[in-house]
Amino acid sequence: FRLSTMLEDGRGIKRNSAEGGALLREAAASGYAPAQQLLAYRLEIGSNIKKDEAEAAVWYRRLAEKGDRQAQEKLAEFLVKGRGVTKNEAEGLTWYKKAAENGVVGAAWQAAQMYFKGQGTPKDEVEGMVWLRKAAAGNQPDAVKELQKRGG
Repeated sequence: FRLSTMLEDGRGIKRNSAEGGALLREAAASGYAPAQQLLAYRLEIGSNIKKDEAEAAVWYRRLAEKGDRQAQEKLAEFLVKGRGVTKNEAEGLTWYKKAAENGVVGAAWQAAQMYFKGQGTPKDEVEGMVWLRKAAAGNQPDAVKELQKRGG
């Protein structure tokens, strides 16, 4: 894995993005989570590899299903926005809630907004407030402001 990043970046070794990318994919395919995270990210943004949101979503899903909280949040975003996958707001909300339950306060904020707007779920102010309070408890700035505005 380290050799792949050294080759891709040319750190201490002659740069060879193709070989580095191949080694990164090999490490990811073997189940090494840090390689999967890096591959998903690079596929998402097109860093040292051709941008491919569909493949990024596959890697984010694999990580999310193993409990990776950042991947859970990222998969939720992909599902809600239809990035590389068929848009599915209801499933996206489920993944935002899983990420929030694992301590990602930004995901709690997103879940709250989806309940308030009725996005991927029927509009539900009470449930929205549950997730808003979780986000505010984690000091998510927008949630803190929104909670103060709503008086609770």
